[in-house]
Amino acid sequence: MKFGGKSGSGLRDALDREALLREIEDLLAHHPQAVRIIRDFSEGETILGEGVQEGRIGLILEGELHLVKRSDEGEAIQVDKIGRGEMIGLLSYLAREINFIGVKAASSGRVLLLSWDAFDALLETRAEMADLLGLLMRDNLMGRYRRVVRMHFDAARLNRELEMERRELRATIAELEATRSRLINQEKLAMLGKIVAGLAHELNNPVAAIERNTAYLADLLGGMLASDEGAAASAWKAGRESPDPDSRTLRERMEGLEKKFPHLGRSACRRLAALPPELVEASAAGLTDSAACEQFLQPFEAGRFVHTLGAASERIARLVRSLKNYARPGQHTSEHVDVVAGLRDTLLILGNRFKEAELSVDLPEGLPRVSGNAGELNQIWTNLLVNASEAMGPQGRLSITARSESSYLLVRIADSGPGIAPDRIQAIFEPHFTTKAQGGQFGLGLGLSIAREIVHKHGGAIEVANASEGGAVFSVRLPVLA
Repeated sequence: MKFGGKSGSGLRDALDREALLREIEDLLAHHPQAVRIIRDFSEGETILGEGVQEGRIGLILEGELHLVKRSDEGEAIQVDKIGRGEMIGLLSYLAREINFIGVKAASSGRVLLLSWDAFDALLETRAEMADLLGLLMRDNLMGRYRRVVRMHFDAARLNRELEMERRELRATIAELEATRSRLINQEKLAMLGKIVAGLAHELNNPVAAIERNTAYLADLLGGMLASDEGAAASAWKAGRESPDPDSRTLRERMEGLEKKFPHLGRSACRRLAALPPELVEASAAGLTDSAACEQFLQPFEAGRFVHTLGAASERIARLVRSLKNYARPGQHTSEHVDVVAGLRDTLLILGNRFKEAELSVDLPEGLPRVSGNAGELNQIWTNLLVNASEAMGPQGRLSITARSESSYLLVRIADSGPGIAPDRIQAIFEPHFTTKAQGGQFGLGLGLSIAREIVHKHGGAIEVANASEGGAVFSVRLPVLA
């Protein structure tokens, strides 16, 4: 191959492809074999086949061609578009290999198409043509290299954009999953609210019957014993009014009674220990045997049972009322909400969690009301109190305070738990953040996220901090009614 010499148009330093092509066409016009080596092609025609050892090289004189590469799945993919002045089969010619890529006509046109041997002969015998074709081959290779570089830049830019879109998509999917989880959780809570409200309604009648019957029974037995001014009437009154002694006091009284009344037996002394000591002392002379003791104990225990039944029915009635208030179906319109009442109802419902805890409750009456949804606000208190009970355990210390602060109502809930690790305190309100997988507990990590969402919905703010004496402190500010 011969690429030396000097171009008649002096194009080596500043290549003008169109001028170069015109010179080549002028030389071809006087070439004896021009009619045979220049051929026409039509749209859709395959000029060079991919993977074929055709041994041909060409120069596009007119028209447009597509470079086509087949994927591993056999799909034909257009990788480039070339036109006048571009060469085809150039890489295969230089490497003497099969065609790396296919060439297909995108329009009709003309191409100078030679076999490798004929092209070599042309370069060897026609020095001026060799010089012109050499410049054109170099320009083609440089142009394709520049296109490859640009393609790499474009691919890198597209990859960056694609990665950004992927990150945004992952964030969107995560947000959608969190929203879906919240919606499922809210739907479950709404259904649970309906069930609880229905259950509370159904419990109203039997609870009311127990209260009425207890009051009637107390009046009936009290009337029967009213005429008796002796030990039975005193025992009945003590049973209705005397507080239950603690376990230690009961043991001490029982030991003393067993020494004083050895003839009554251990069981009778245990029952007598529940009575006020002054009443037992006043009736000691009549406790001569088990029958007399039983006659003395029955009025006291009847009074105690009636008292316990009344207290239990009253507690059930209060619990039912709180359940109805707590689980009232949510409304889309705002209402004037008594936050203190909601906190007290929630504490009553969750009372079993704190029966061994040391409670400090400062919820004064008469605080300003807030505008919002009572059921949703109760959900905030439920989530915060449940978290506090799980963090501090059954015998911890819990402080609940509420007060008016400028145009806001401030509620603080502080527990005696281990507090929150500094590196986690910023993430505690994020969806699915939970530490309950530790220590055999399990949680979805939605409670605090839902609480924050409800607070923000009501125009308020929620914060968390670690107390200096230990434990976590949650502060909720809600705007009060003007």
